[in-house]
Amino acid sequence: KMNAAMLTEELGVAVRPKIAPTKGIVAREEIEMMVRKVIIADNLEGKAIRTKVKELQNSGKKAWTEGGSSFNALSQLAKQCEMNSQAQRHKLKAP
Repeated sequence: KMNAAMLTEELGVAVRPKIAPTKGIVAREEIEMMVRKVIIADNLEGKAIRTKVKELQNSGKKAWTEGGSSFNALSQLAKQCEMNSQAQRHKLKAP
């Protein structure tokens, strides 16, 4: 439920189904309504979701390109691992 809440309420990139209380499942009609809401071009909520997804996609791409925040963080981690590995090898060689 936490992931669903985050995707729908915080990020605004998903729709949440209504679960049939008697069966505890999502009805076929509900799934159809949700798909139409996201896919149909003239639906304002769907348009907003698609726009937000595109923004997040671009943000993710930017983070993983050279100089991006994720790229830099992973590069820094790799350098630290390499330095630790070299230090361990040096300790093993020392008398």
